[in-house]
Amino acid sequence: MIMQQTKSTSVYKSPNQRGDQFFLPWAPKVTREKFSEVVTWKLSQSRLAKKKMLESYEPQIQEKALDLWKSHVAALRVMWLGHASFMIQLDGRTFVIDPVLGDINFFTKRAVPLPFDPGNLPSIDVIVLTHGHFDHLDTKTLDYLGKQNPQAQFYLPLGMRKYLSKGLQERATEFNWWDDIQLDSITCTFLPSQHWHQRGPFDYNKALWGGWWFQGERESFYHTGDSGYFGGFKAIHDHMGRPTAMTLPMGAYAPRWLMKAQHMNPEEAIRAWTDVEATYGIPMHYGTFDLSDEPLDYGVREARDLISKHPERHTLTTNFIKLGHGGSAGFEDCIRQK
Repeated sequence: MIMQQTKSTSVYKSPNQRGDQFFLPWAPKVTREKFSEVVTWKLSQSRLAKKKMLESYEPQIQEKALDLWKSHVAALRVMWLGHASFMIQLDGRTFVIDPVLGDINFFTKRAVPLPFDPGNLPSIDVIVLTHGHFDHLDTKTLDYLGKQNPQAQFYLPLGMRKYLSKGLQERATEFNWWDDIQLDSITCTFLPSQHWHQRGPFDYNKALWGGWWFQGERESFYHTGDSGYFGGFKAIHDHMGRPTAMTLPMGAYAPRWLMKAQHMNPEEAIRAWTDVEATYGIPMHYGTFDLSDEPLDYGVREARDLISKHPERHTLTTNFIKLGHGGSAGFEDCIRQK
């Protein structure tokens, strides 16, 4: 795919690597949080952290999730598996994106179990990753899905192949921003996001991060990956068009002084939605893992309030699709199927 170099897009197409490290060409000073900042955060207690301690969390879990998934007769089917994990089927091909089917680690457990046996997942054609943080890249899940789906390919950001088991590495293709690949009628394009990479003490930004756009014959789906709000959303719209549906990250955003550059709050997620002009917005990155100060479902509640309080956002009200864990929706002719 050839990108038109306009004023709005050129900086997002600029070189993004110095030596063996990647960086943000539009915001080169944006980096990971400092250790001292994390310590300050952990030793403090914000208003939202106090609020979370007083609230009980009642997650929405889809009953008979896979039966619902099978019932959708549509060119695009989307299932939320929790956090940033999605399964989509587009033009008959099935993708899983950032699959984390269990706990992140001993300290960070799923607040909501996967609502079905993963052994009952349909056959998967492609396993897609947006970046290498542990809440998006889970090696146990990748090994399991790779074994269950020996035909599945892996689409990864540059520098990520090394994190796969050796048996899976030969099935992987790495992508820089704006690179794409064709799979039958579907074009999969890796896109910029405002984030960073690290899994260990010596690999800071030695792999890339981003989002993915899946363009079918009639429908399309945009998974933003993790991102702070940035002008790249308008550039992505200018280049890619208007997707049927996109993800709206709205969790792990508090405190803002620490998280703003890397995670959007609800207001910024809505802004990104209007920038990209997706028909439907699907919230994610909340409700599954307790990663920050705000209550687990606070972002979705705030987003709904923000939409309802602004008359100019009236059309977003019906197109804001909150899926329960294991919930799914079908889309045909850019319309959600009932």
